[in-house]
Amino acid sequence: MISKNNIKLKLSRSASKDIIWSFFSTIVKIGGSLFILPLILIKFSTDELGLWYFFTSVGMFLMMLDVGFSATLARNFRYIISSKKIYKYDIDDTDKNNILNITTEEMLYVCKKIYYYLAIVSFVTLFLISFYIIKLIEQNQLDFFKSLLAWLVYSVSISLNLMYYYRGAVLNGLNKIELSQKIDITSLIVNYIFTAFFIFLNFGIISLAIGTILGLGIRIILYEYYIKLKKKKIGKEKLLKSLELIWPNTWRTGVCNILGYLIRYLPTFFITIFIGLEVLGSYGITFQIVILITSISTIWINTAYPKLNTLRIEIQYKEFKNLFYSRLKKGVLTYVLLSFFFLLLGRHFLNFIGAKTSILADSFIFFILLHMLIDFITNAYGYIIMTGNRVPFIKSSLINVVLIIFFNFIFNYFNFGLWGILIENFLGCILYNYWYWIFNGYVEVNSLIKKDE
Repeated sequence: MISKNNIKLKLSRSASKDIIWSFFSTIVKIGGSLFILPLILIKFSTDELGLWYFFTSVGMFLMMLDVGFSATLARNFRYIISSKKIYKYDIDDTDKNNILNITTEEMLYVCKKIYYYLAIVSFVTLFLISFYIIKLIEQNQLDFFKSLLAWLVYSVSISLNLMYYYRGAVLNGLNKIELSQKIDITSLIVNYIFTAFFIFLNFGIISLAIGTILGLGIRIILYEYYIKLKKKKIGKEKLLKSLELIWPNTWRTGVCNILGYLIRYLPTFFITIFIGLEVLGSYGITFQIVILITSISTIWINTAYPKLNTLRIEIQYKEFKNLFYSRLKKGVLTYVLLSFFFLLLGRHFLNFIGAKTSILADSFIFFILLHMLIDFITNAYGYIIMTGNRVPFIKSSLINVVLIIFFNFIFNYFNFGLWGILIENFLGCILYNYWYWIFNGYVEVNSLIKKDE
């Protein structure tokens, strides 16, 4: 068994590399986006761009079929490394019925079985959604062949991505964040190169779908090459026992992920339905840049989670608190600085390249940035709660989504336009979900410290 001291030593040595490669991965993502984005803005109409953002919104929703397995499996790989056990509810549980001795090789087999069936469900669902996509293409008088072919290629990439999605969770669970980021960087570079190549050949929206599936293909090949664990087939009884233990927190995480997705991306669907693809194009560009800012800022927190999980298992609560708040402060500072530069330079950049699609007005941008900053802080505290192997967010997230939908139809009735959609989303979140989990996360961190005293 790997000793706790060895785990701590490995974590401390790899932490700085994880941060460097995570930042580098995000820089490549942003650099590639900034390289591709001008080509897209120059070559594509606002309606085409709006259609692609709708594609990606559907794709992200279909990835929710993961139903929380990836996050749960990553945590469980950490538990297996530390104790060779997985837990049903709480890591402090001593009930033998809620604990299973299992190896990482056996857990890999469990993962493969799960994601094979999820990919099949994804493929069938995407096929059914295609009928609405056809209607959307016809309504907006877009090139039917190119638009539909782009959707079909993108649909295949979503199903394949889901089939191999657990590989990233395995690498993160094994604390190989650096390797995971290197694989992401390579696949992103391939994606951007081929996307740009086919845009220059005037393939239109198909270029984005081809780049996506080729980048994914490289990622899958590298996953297969670098994950050295051999899948160890286990009997049906142990497989079912594994699923029984991980399912309670998996479905809770999955439902929370789906609800979290709806909280963040319902505006995309409401804009498509109530306003149109043209406004969605401008909103999509703006929101994409805000999400990139958020992604950079969350690197500080994300790279700390393996160590935070281990510190909590080892009951080192003071170090747990210090690490969390140190990374949270850096994340917030990064977010504020990048938001300032976006507001200052974003519009000038688009004007300089002669983009066909413009970002939203500064007032809209500031409001979205403020909203996503609060969302970022809420998610950070939420993950802190999840280090205790608990996922208690379902009720609050469901209330949040219901409030968003309720407010949306009220605001749409009074024809408040885009402001109505943005404000109803913010109101639905701030009335309950945001303040509640920030408060509970804060209380949980401090309650752990009291246990040390």
